[in-house]
Parts: sequence; C-alpha cells; structure tokens
Amino acid sequence: MASRCLYVDQVYDLTRQGIVVLSDRLMDSTTAYQGGGWAHGDSKMVGDINLLNRIAMNGIWPDLTLFLDIPIEEMYQRMAKVHHEKNSFFEKKYDRNFYDRVRQQYLKIAEQEPERFKIIDGTKPIKTVFAEAKEHIKKVLDAKKTISN
Repeated sequence: MASRCLYVDQVYDLTRQGIVVLSDRLMDSTTAYQGGGWAHGDSKMVGDINLLNRIAMNGIWPDLTLFLDIPIEEMYQRMAKVHHEKNSFFEKKYDRNFYDRVRQQYLKIAEQEPERFKIIDGTKPIKTVFAEAKEHIKKVLDAKKTISN
C-alpha cells in the first residue's frame, strides 16, 4: 500500500505537468489476483480490496485500462513456449482454476466500468492487438485535448 501511495504522488505530479503516464498492473490486478484469484471472488473481500485501492489511489484513477484477454489454455500454451524456468514458480504454485478466477474478475471489472476498462482479444495477431490498443489510447488522448482546449 505504501508503494502505491508513493506511485500515486509521483503520477499526480507528472499529470499536473501534462505528462501522460502509462502503467502496467495497477489496482485492477490487485482486485483480480487477490479478490478473484485468492479470495475466489468473495464479494466482501473484493469490496474491501476496492476500498483499499481507492484509498491508496488518493483520488487518481486511470482514464483507460486495456485488458489483453486470452483463454487460460492459450496462456499455458504461450508460457510453455517461453523459457520454462521463468514461469515454473507461478505455474506450479497456482492451478488453472486460480487463473480462471483471475480472468473472470478482470471481465467483471470490464462489465462494471465499460467506459474505462477495454477488452482486447489477445488471440488476434500482434498487429491487430496493437492497432486496437492504439485506437483506445487515441480516443482518450483526443478527449483530453478537447477538454483542455
């Protein structure tokens, strides 16, 4: 939580200067992995995690979150193609059910916040995924330009 608060302070300073900040895995991953994965989607736990996220984020919230969605089986196939030792700890510690719960929690966030949280089909070719991501980012940046003018 302390590191998230420090991060938010730094982001706040940057955004006040008009700098766009891109991050990977912020509060949504906490909700998905801790709430969806470890707490099995328990609504009380997810609610508590979301409250703590809001406190830690101190009023700053992402304008856009991109979720590159792939089926769990596809995730395992891709991980098998990459350096096996790199993935072995996480693979051995958590089973497919865990990852499915995490994915379902991400999809639930997308359902709850469709304006901010965009799902991109990660099984599509890389160029297509990149083009979709760029389009979502462009819309947010264009909207910010309109507001500031």
